[in-house]
Amino acid sequence: MSAPVVWFVALPHPPHLSHDNASADDANKACHDLLASAMRTAFTNYSAPTPSSAQLDTPPLRAGSLDALLGAADASASAVALCSGVLARLRRAHAELSKAANPNQGTDASSTASYAYNAAAAEPPSPNVNAMTAEEFIMQFKWDTASMPARKTLADLISITTKRATDLDEQLRQHAAEATSKRADAAALGKKFTGPLATRDLNAVIEEDHVLETEHISTLFANITQSNKQAWLAGYERWAQGFVVPRSSKCVASDATGEIWSVHLFRRVKDAFVTSAREAGIVVREHPSSAALAEAALAAANGQAADGDDGGTSTSSAGPPAPSTPTPSGVAEAITSARAMASDTAKRAAAWTESAHAEVLALATHVAMVRCFAEGCLRYGIPPRFSICCVRARPAATATARAALLSAFTRCGGSPMRHCGLHSDGTDDADESPVAGVGAADVHEYPYVNVSLSL
Repeated sequence: MSAPVVWFVALPHPPHLSHDNASADDANKACHDLLASAMRTAFTNYSAPTPSSAQLDTPPLRAGSLDALLGAADASASAVALCSGVLARLRRAHAELSKAANPNQGTDASSTASYAYNAAAAEPPSPNVNAMTAEEFIMQFKWDTASMPARKTLADLISITTKRATDLDEQLRQHAAEATSKRADAAALGKKFTGPLATRDLNAVIEEDHVLETEHISTLFANITQSNKQAWLAGYERWAQGFVVPRSSKCVASDATGEIWSVHLFRRVKDAFVTSAREAGIVVREHPSSAALAEAALAAANGQAADGDDGGTSTSSAGPPAPSTPTPSGVAEAITSARAMASDTAKRAAAWTESAHAEVLALATHVAMVRCFAEGCLRYGIPPRFSICCVRARPAATATARAALLSAFTRCGGSPMRHCGLHSDGTDDADESPVAGVGAADVHEYPYVNVSLSL
Protein backbone atom coordinates (compact mmCIF):
# COMPACT_ATOMS: atom_id res chain seq x y z
CA MET A 1 0.00 0.00 0.00
CA SER A 2 1.59 3.25 -1.18
CA ALA A 3 1.59 6.32 1.01
CA PRO A 4 -0.63 9.14 -0.34
CA VAL A 5 1.23 11.92 -2.12
CA VAL A 6 0.29 15.56 -2.72
CA TRP A 7 1.80 17.45 -5.65
CA PHE A 8 2.70 21.10 -5.29
CA VAL A 9 2.80 22.58 -8.79
CA ALA A 10 3.76 26.02 -10.09
CA LEU A 11 1.57 26.46 -13.16
CA PRO A 12 2.11 29.21 -15.77
CA HIS A 13 -0.74 31.64 -16.24
CA PRO A 14 -2.81 31.29 -19.41
CA PRO A 15 -1.42 33.46 -22.25
CA HIS A 16 -4.33 35.91 -22.27
CA LEU A 17 -3.64 36.74 -18.59
CA SER A 18 0.15 36.87 -18.73
CA HIS A 19 0.39 40.64 -18.84
CA ASP A 20 0.77 43.38 -16.31
CA ASN A 21 -2.84 44.60 -16.48
CA ALA A 22 -4.33 41.30 -15.26
CA SER A 23 -4.86 41.13 -11.51
CA ALA A 24 -3.10 38.40 -9.58
CA ASP A 25 -6.38 37.08 -8.20
CA ASP A 26 -7.91 36.79 -11.66
CA ALA A 27 -4.82 35.07 -13.03
CA ASN A 28 -4.66 32.63 -10.11
CA LYS A 29 -8.36 31.82 -10.43
CA ALA A 30 -8.10 31.28 -14.18
CA CYS A 31 -5.07 29.04 -13.70
CA HIS A 32 -6.81 26.85 -11.13
CA ASP A 33 -9.98 26.73 -13.25
CA LEU A 34 -7.88 25.46 -16.16
CA LEU A 35 -6.31 22.85 -13.87
CA ALA A 36 -9.68 21.65 -12.56
CA SER A 37 -11.19 21.60 -16.05
CA ALA A 38 -8.29 19.55 -17.40
CA MET A 39 -8.70 17.01 -14.60
CA ARG A 40 -12.46 16.72 -15.10
CA THR A 41 -12.02 16.23 -18.84
CA ALA A 42 -9.30 13.60 -18.41
CA PHE A 43 -11.28 11.62 -15.84
CA THR A 44 -14.72 11.82 -17.47
CA ASN A 45 -14.57 8.23 -18.68
CA TYR A 46 -12.16 7.03 -16.02
CA SER A 47 -13.17 4.70 -13.22
CA ALA A 48 -11.13 6.59 -10.61
CA PRO A 49 -12.53 9.76 -9.03
CA THR A 50 -11.32 13.11 -10.33
CA PRO A 51 -8.20 14.24 -8.44
CA SER A 52 -8.84 17.03 -5.97
CA SER A 53 -6.97 20.30 -6.37
CA ALA A 54 -6.77 23.68 -4.67
CA GLN A 55 -5.27 27.09 -5.23
CA LEU A 56 -2.79 27.82 -2.44
CA ASP A 57 -2.73 31.23 -0.82
CA THR A 58 0.77 32.43 -1.65
CA PRO A 59 2.02 35.73 -0.17
CA PRO A 60 4.21 38.11 -2.20
CA LEU A 61 7.53 36.40 -1.53
CA ARG A 62 10.86 38.10 -2.25
CA ALA A 63 12.53 36.62 -5.29
CA GLY A 64 15.89 38.33 -4.76
CA SER A 65 18.80 37.89 -7.12
CA LEU A 66 19.48 35.02 -9.49
CA ASP A 67 22.06 33.61 -7.08
CA ALA A 68 19.51 33.79 -4.26
CA LEU A 69 16.96 31.88 -6.36
CA LEU A 70 19.53 29.24 -7.29
CA GLY A 71 20.53 28.79 -3.65
CA ALA A 72 16.91 28.73 -2.47
CA ALA A 73 15.99 26.08 -5.04
CA ASP A 74 18.75 23.79 -3.80
CA ALA A 75 18.22 24.50 -0.09
CA SER A 76 14.44 24.09 -0.31
CA ALA A 77 14.86 20.68 -1.97
CA SER A 78 16.88 19.53 1.06
CA ALA A 79 14.35 21.11 3.44
CA VAL A 80 11.44 19.31 1.77
CA ALA A 81 13.32 16.01 2.07
CA LEU A 82 14.05 16.73 5.77
CA CYS A 83 10.41 17.52 6.53
CA SER A 84 9.25 14.42 4.65
CA GLY A 85 11.57 12.26 6.75
CA VAL A 86 10.41 13.83 10.02
CA LEU A 87 6.77 13.41 8.98
CA ALA A 88 7.34 9.72 8.26
CA ARG A 89 9.00 9.18 11.66
CA LEU A 90 6.19 11.05 13.41
CA ARG A 91 3.55 8.95 11.66
CA ARG A 92 5.22 5.69 12.68
CA ALA A 93 5.84 6.89 16.23
CA HIS A 94 2.24 8.08 16.58
CA ALA A 95 0.84 4.74 15.44
CA GLU A 96 3.16 2.75 17.73
CA LEU A 97 2.63 5.01 20.75
CA SER A 98 -1.15 5.02 20.28
CA LYS A 99 -1.07 1.24 20.30
CA ALA A 100 1.19 1.19 23.38
CA ALA A 101 -1.10 3.66 25.17
CA ASN A 102 -4.04 1.24 24.73
CA PRO A 103 -2.45 -2.23 25.10
CA ASN A 104 -5.78 -3.86 25.92
CA GLN A 105 -7.74 -2.13 23.18
CA GLY A 106 -10.33 -4.45 21.84
CA THR A 107 -10.19 -6.95 19.12
CA ASP A 108 -13.30 -5.74 17.30
CA ALA A 109 -13.03 -3.13 14.58
CA SER A 110 -15.38 -0.68 16.32
CA SER A 111 -13.03 -0.31 19.30
CA THR A 112 -9.88 0.16 17.25
CA ALA A 113 -8.27 3.59 17.36
CA SER A 114 -8.85 5.79 14.34
CA TYR A 115 -5.14 5.76 13.64
CA ALA A 116 -4.65 2.02 13.93
CA TYR A 117 -3.11 0.72 10.74
CA ASN A 118 -2.45 -2.51 8.98
CA ALA A 119 1.03 -3.75 9.85
CA ALA A 120 1.40 -4.97 6.26
CA ALA A 121 1.01 -1.43 4.93
CA ALA A 122 4.12 0.44 3.88
CA GLU A 123 3.27 3.48 5.98
CA PRO A 124 0.72 4.20 8.71
CA PRO A 125 -1.79 6.95 7.89
CA SER A 126 -1.24 10.49 9.05
CA PRO A 127 -3.00 11.60 12.24
CA ASN A 128 -5.65 14.23 11.84
CA VAL A 129 -4.79 17.93 11.95
CA ASN A 130 -7.41 20.05 13.72
CA ALA A 131 -10.11 17.46 12.93
CA MET A 132 -9.02 17.40 9.27
CA THR A 133 -7.05 14.83 7.34
CA ALA A 134 -3.57 15.82 6.23
CA GLU A 135 -4.80 16.19 2.65
CA GLU A 136 -7.69 18.43 3.69
CA PHE A 137 -5.29 20.52 5.77
CA ILE A 138 -3.06 21.13 2.74
CA MET A 139 -6.02 21.84 0.47
CA GLN A 140 -7.21 24.54 2.90
CA PHE A 141 -3.73 25.76 3.82
CA LYS A 142 -3.20 29.42 4.69
CA TRP A 143 0.27 30.94 4.86
CA ASP A 144 1.28 31.74 8.46
CA THR A 145 2.65 35.26 8.24
CA ALA A 146 3.45 35.30 11.97
CA SER A 147 5.97 32.45 11.91
CA MET A 148 6.99 32.82 8.24
CA PRO A 149 6.95 36.55 7.40
CA ALA A 150 6.86 37.15 3.66
CA ARG A 151 9.26 40.08 4.06
CA LYS A 152 12.09 37.68 4.91
CA THR A 153 14.31 36.29 2.19
CA LEU A 154 13.74 32.81 0.81
CA ALA A 155 16.95 31.64 2.51
CA ASP A 156 15.67 32.90 5.89
CA LEU A 157 12.32 31.13 5.43
CA ILE A 158 14.08 27.88 4.58
CA SER A 159 16.40 28.28 7.58
CA ILE A 160 13.41 28.77 9.92
CA THR A 161 11.79 25.63 8.55
CA THR A 162 14.94 23.52 8.76
CA LYS A 163 15.80 24.59 12.32
CA ARG A 164 12.30 23.95 13.66
CA ALA A 165 11.94 20.58 11.91
CA THR A 166 15.32 19.49 13.27
CA ASP A 167 14.32 20.54 16.81
CA LEU A 168 11.06 18.59 16.60
CA ASP A 169 12.91 15.55 15.26
CA GLU A 170 15.24 15.62 18.28
CA GLN A 171 12.29 16.02 20.67
CA LEU A 172 10.65 13.03 18.99
CA ARG A 173 13.69 10.92 19.79
CA GLN A 174 13.52 11.98 23.44
CA HIS A 175 9.79 11.25 23.79
CA ALA A 176 10.15 7.92 22.03
CA ALA A 177 13.14 6.95 24.20
CA GLU A 178 11.23 7.79 27.39
CA ALA A 179 8.17 5.79 26.31
CA THR A 180 10.35 2.86 25.25
CA SER A 181 12.18 2.90 28.58
CA LYS A 182 8.95 2.87 30.60
CA ARG A 183 7.52 0.09 28.46
CA ALA A 184 10.72 -1.95 28.83
CA ASP A 185 10.70 -1.46 32.62
CA ALA A 186 7.10 -2.64 32.86
CA ALA A 187 7.81 -5.66 30.65
CA ALA A 188 10.89 -6.60 32.66
CA LEU A 189 8.97 -6.31 35.93
CA GLY A 190 6.13 -8.44 34.59
CA LYS A 191 8.56 -11.06 33.32
CA LYS A 192 10.35 -11.12 36.65
CA PHE A 193 7.19 -11.88 38.62
CA THR A 194 5.40 -14.16 36.17
CA GLY A 195 6.24 -17.45 34.53
CA PRO A 196 7.38 -20.76 36.06
CA LEU A 197 7.97 -20.86 39.80
CA ALA A 198 11.57 -21.99 39.25
CA THR A 199 12.46 -18.66 37.62
CA ARG A 200 9.95 -16.36 39.30
CA ASP A 201 11.13 -13.82 41.86
CA LEU A 202 10.47 -15.09 45.36
CA ASN A 203 8.87 -11.77 46.30
CA ALA A 204 5.97 -12.73 44.06
CA VAL A 205 5.17 -16.01 45.87
CA ILE A 206 6.55 -15.84 49.41
CA GLU A 207 4.49 -14.41 52.25
CA GLU A 208 6.10 -12.65 55.20
CA ASP A 209 5.37 -15.45 57.63
CA HIS A 210 7.23 -17.93 55.40
CA VAL A 211 10.57 -16.30 56.25
CA LEU A 212 12.24 -16.91 59.60
CA GLU A 213 15.46 -15.01 60.19
CA THR A 214 17.13 -14.79 63.61
CA GLU A 215 20.67 -14.52 64.88
CA HIS A 216 21.26 -18.24 64.30
CA ILE A 217 18.35 -19.52 62.18
CA SER A 218 17.77 -18.81 58.49
CA THR A 219 15.27 -19.89 55.81
CA LEU A 220 15.97 -21.30 52.36
CA PHE A 221 13.56 -22.14 49.53
CA ALA A 222 13.90 -25.15 47.23
CA ASN A 223 12.52 -25.57 43.69
CA ILE A 224 10.83 -28.99 43.83
CA THR A 225 9.43 -30.99 40.92
CA GLN A 226 7.56 -34.28 40.92
CA SER A 227 10.76 -36.11 39.98
CA ASN A 228 12.80 -34.96 43.00
CA LYS A 229 10.07 -34.41 45.58
CA GLN A 230 10.66 -37.76 47.30
CA ALA A 231 14.42 -37.17 47.41
CA TRP A 232 13.81 -33.83 49.11
CA LEU A 233 11.42 -35.13 51.73
CA ALA A 234 13.62 -38.13 52.52
CA GLY A 235 16.94 -36.37 52.68
CA TYR A 236 16.73 -32.65 53.61
CA GLU A 237 16.88 -33.29 57.40
CA ARG A 238 20.18 -35.20 57.06
CA TRP A 239 21.96 -32.65 54.90
CA ALA A 240 24.50 -30.23 56.42
CA GLN A 241 25.42 -32.64 59.23
CA GLY A 242 21.83 -32.57 60.46
CA PHE A 243 21.85 -28.89 61.49
CA VAL A 244 18.35 -28.54 60.03
CA VAL A 245 15.20 -27.91 62.05
CA PRO A 246 13.34 -31.25 61.91
CA ARG A 247 10.05 -31.26 60.00
CA SER A 248 10.43 -27.58 59.20
CA SER A 249 9.98 -27.98 55.44
CA LYS A 250 6.60 -27.14 53.95
CA CYS A 251 5.17 -26.27 50.54
CA VAL A 252 4.66 -22.50 50.26
CA ALA A 253 3.70 -22.22 46.57
CA SER A 254 2.84 -24.50 43.67
CA ASP A 255 1.70 -24.41 40.07
CA ALA A 256 1.66 -26.73 37.07
CA THR A 257 5.44 -26.50 36.69
CA GLY A 258 6.44 -27.41 40.26
CA GLU A 259 6.48 -26.36 43.90
CA ILE A 260 8.53 -24.22 46.25
CA TRP A 261 9.31 -25.66 49.69
CA SER A 262 10.77 -23.75 52.63
CA VAL A 263 13.21 -25.11 55.19
CA HIS A 264 14.65 -23.65 58.42
CA LEU A 265 18.26 -24.39 59.34
CA PHE A 266 21.23 -23.04 61.25
CA ARG A 267 22.74 -20.08 59.49
CA ARG A 268 26.32 -21.38 59.67
CA VAL A 269 25.53 -24.48 57.56
CA LYS A 270 23.66 -22.78 54.72
CA ASP A 271 26.49 -23.25 52.22
CA ALA A 272 26.83 -26.94 53.08
CA PHE A 273 23.08 -27.44 52.74
CA VAL A 274 23.03 -25.73 49.31
CA THR A 275 25.88 -27.99 48.15
CA SER A 276 24.10 -31.16 49.32
CA ALA A 277 20.87 -30.05 47.60
CA ARG A 278 22.74 -29.34 44.37
CA GLU A 279 24.23 -32.84 44.46
CA ALA A 280 20.67 -34.18 44.70
CA GLY A 281 19.62 -32.11 41.67
CA ILE A 282 17.64 -29.56 43.66
CA VAL A 283 18.05 -25.80 43.31
CA VAL A 284 17.91 -23.90 46.60
CA ARG A 285 17.42 -20.14 46.77
CA GLU A 286 17.61 -17.53 49.50
CA HIS A 287 14.91 -14.93 49.93
CA PRO A 288 16.12 -11.46 48.80
CA SER A 289 15.37 -9.93 52.18
CA SER A 290 17.13 -12.62 54.21
CA ALA A 291 20.42 -10.72 54.48
CA ALA A 292 18.70 -7.56 55.67
CA LEU A 293 16.60 -9.50 58.17
CA ALA A 294 19.73 -11.23 59.50
CA GLU A 295 21.49 -7.90 59.97
CA ALA A 296 18.48 -6.57 61.87
CA ALA A 297 18.42 -9.66 64.11
CA LEU A 298 22.16 -9.38 64.81
CA ALA A 299 21.79 -5.68 65.62
CA ALA A 300 18.95 -6.52 67.99
CA ALA A 301 21.10 -9.18 69.72
CA ASN A 302 23.98 -6.76 70.09
CA GLY A 303 21.65 -4.18 71.57
CA GLN A 304 20.38 -6.63 74.17
CA ALA A 305 23.97 -7.56 75.11
CA ALA A 306 24.79 -3.91 75.61
CA ASP A 307 21.75 -3.56 77.88
CA GLY A 308 23.03 -6.47 80.00
CA ASP A 309 26.45 -4.88 80.38
CA ASP A 310 24.78 -1.73 81.68
CA GLY A 311 22.96 -3.61 84.38
CA GLY A 312 19.67 -3.60 82.57
CA THR A 313 19.17 0.12 83.06
CA SER A 314 19.59 1.08 79.42
CA THR A 315 16.46 1.79 77.40
CA SER A 316 18.24 1.97 74.06
CA SER A 317 16.48 0.66 70.97
CA ALA A 318 16.92 -2.98 70.04
CA GLY A 319 18.17 -1.99 66.59
CA PRO A 320 16.53 -1.04 63.32
CA PRO A 321 13.28 -2.79 62.48
CA ALA A 322 13.52 -5.67 60.07
CA PRO A 323 12.49 -4.71 56.56
CA SER A 324 9.10 -5.97 55.49
CA THR A 325 8.93 -8.64 52.83
CA PRO A 326 6.99 -7.63 49.71
CA THR A 327 3.80 -9.62 49.43
CA PRO A 328 2.37 -11.09 46.20
CA SER A 329 -0.42 -8.53 46.32
CA GLY A 330 2.18 -5.77 46.60
CA VAL A 331 4.07 -7.19 43.65
CA ALA A 332 0.88 -7.28 41.58
CA GLU A 333 0.23 -3.65 42.46
CA ALA A 334 3.78 -2.74 41.42
CA ILE A 335 3.35 -4.45 38.07
CA THR A 336 -0.01 -2.77 37.50
CA SER A 337 1.46 0.58 38.46
CA ALA A 338 4.44 0.12 36.11
CA ARG A 339 2.17 -0.80 33.23
CA ALA A 340 -0.12 2.15 33.94
CA MET A 341 2.88 4.48 34.03
CA ALA A 342 4.12 3.09 30.70
CA SER A 343 0.67 3.53 29.20
CA ASP A 344 0.37 7.11 30.46
CA THR A 345 3.83 7.97 29.14
CA ALA A 346 2.94 6.52 25.74
CA LYS A 347 -0.35 8.42 25.75
CA ARG A 348 1.37 11.73 26.44
CA ALA A 349 3.99 10.99 23.80
CA ALA A 350 1.28 10.08 21.26
CA ALA A 351 -0.50 13.37 21.93
CA TRP A 352 2.79 15.20 21.46
CA THR A 353 3.49 13.42 18.16
CA GLU A 354 0.05 14.39 16.88
CA SER A 355 0.73 18.04 17.70
CA ALA A 356 4.26 17.87 16.28
CA HIS A 357 3.00 16.19 13.11
CA ALA A 358 0.60 19.08 12.51
CA GLU A 359 3.43 21.57 12.98
CA VAL A 360 5.86 19.73 10.70
CA LEU A 361 3.15 19.30 8.06
CA ALA A 362 2.65 23.08 8.10
CA LEU A 363 6.42 23.58 7.84
CA ALA A 364 6.61 21.13 4.93
CA THR A 365 3.80 22.92 3.13
CA HIS A 366 5.50 26.28 3.61
CA VAL A 367 8.86 25.08 2.31
CA ALA A 368 7.27 23.19 -0.62
CA MET A 369 5.60 26.45 -1.65
CA VAL A 370 8.94 28.26 -1.28
CA ARG A 371 10.54 25.68 -3.54
CA CYS A 372 7.77 26.02 -6.12
CA PHE A 373 8.19 29.80 -5.99
CA ALA A 374 11.98 29.68 -6.42
CA GLU A 375 11.92 27.19 -9.26
CA GLY A 376 8.92 28.93 -10.82
CA CYS A 377 10.85 32.18 -10.92
CA LEU A 378 13.81 30.38 -12.50
CA ARG A 379 11.58 28.77 -15.11
CA TYR A 380 9.02 31.47 -15.91
CA GLY A 381 10.95 34.60 -14.99
CA ILE A 382 10.34 37.64 -12.80
CA PRO A 383 7.92 39.12 -11.89
CA PRO A 384 6.15 35.88 -11.06
CA ARG A 385 3.43 34.97 -13.55
CA PHE A 386 2.45 31.60 -12.25
CA SER A 387 0.17 30.09 -9.61
CA ILE A 388 1.03 27.55 -6.93
CA CYS A 389 -1.59 24.83 -6.61
CA CYS A 390 -1.78 21.42 -5.00
CA VAL A 391 -3.13 18.25 -6.58
CA ARG A 392 -4.08 14.97 -4.92
CA ALA A 393 -4.36 12.01 -7.28
CA ARG A 394 -4.66 8.38 -6.31
CA PRO A 395 -1.56 6.30 -7.15
CA ALA A 396 -3.46 4.37 -9.83
CA ALA A 397 -4.50 7.63 -11.51
CA THR A 398 -1.08 9.28 -11.52
CA ALA A 399 -0.38 8.75 -15.21
CA THR A 400 -3.74 10.14 -16.32
CA ALA A 401 -3.37 13.18 -14.06
CA ARG A 402 0.12 13.84 -15.40
CA ALA A 403 -1.17 13.58 -18.98
CA ALA A 404 -3.93 16.09 -18.18
CA LEU A 405 -1.44 18.59 -16.77
CA LEU A 406 0.82 18.04 -19.76
CA SER A 407 -1.98 18.73 -22.22
CA ALA A 408 -3.29 21.82 -20.39
CA PHE A 409 -0.09 23.67 -19.57
CA THR A 410 2.36 22.93 -22.37
CA ARG A 411 0.72 25.68 -24.41
CA CYS A 412 0.66 28.09 -21.45
CA GLY A 413 4.36 28.85 -21.44
CA GLY A 414 5.81 25.62 -20.09
CA SER A 415 9.39 24.95 -21.06
CA PRO A 416 9.98 22.59 -23.98
CA MET A 417 10.52 19.05 -22.71
CA ARG A 418 13.19 16.59 -23.58
CA HIS A 419 11.50 14.07 -21.30
CA CYS A 420 8.46 14.58 -19.08
CA GLY A 421 8.24 11.19 -17.41
CA LEU A 422 5.36 10.11 -19.66
CA HIS A 423 5.35 7.59 -22.47
CA SER A 424 3.32 8.00 -25.62
CA ASP A 425 0.63 5.78 -24.16
CA GLY A 426 0.23 8.07 -21.15
CA THR A 427 1.85 5.78 -18.61
CA ASP A 428 4.16 7.28 -16.02
CA ASP A 429 7.73 5.97 -15.88
CA ALA A 430 8.79 6.36 -12.26
CA ASP A 431 12.13 4.71 -12.92
CA GLU A 432 13.37 7.27 -15.47
CA SER A 433 16.34 9.29 -14.33
CA PRO A 434 15.34 12.78 -13.21
CA VAL A 435 16.50 15.75 -15.18
CA ALA A 436 19.73 17.24 -13.93
CA GLY A 437 19.31 20.82 -12.87
CA VAL A 438 18.95 23.27 -10.06
CA GLY A 439 16.83 21.94 -7.20
CA ALA A 440 15.46 19.18 -9.42
CA ALA A 441 17.19 16.13 -8.04
CA ASP A 442 13.85 14.41 -7.50
CA VAL A 443 11.69 16.14 -10.10
CA HIS A 444 11.01 15.02 -13.68
CA GLU A 445 11.12 17.62 -16.42
CA TYR A 446 7.44 18.46 -16.70
CA PRO A 447 6.13 21.61 -18.41
CA TYR A 448 5.45 22.92 -14.92
CA VAL A 449 7.27 22.96 -11.60
CA ASN A 450 6.39 19.89 -9.53
CA VAL A 451 7.22 19.10 -5.88
CA SER A 452 5.86 15.94 -4.25
CA LEU A 453 5.17 15.51 -0.54
CA SER A 454 4.44 12.08 0.88
CA LEU A 455 1.72 11.95 3.53
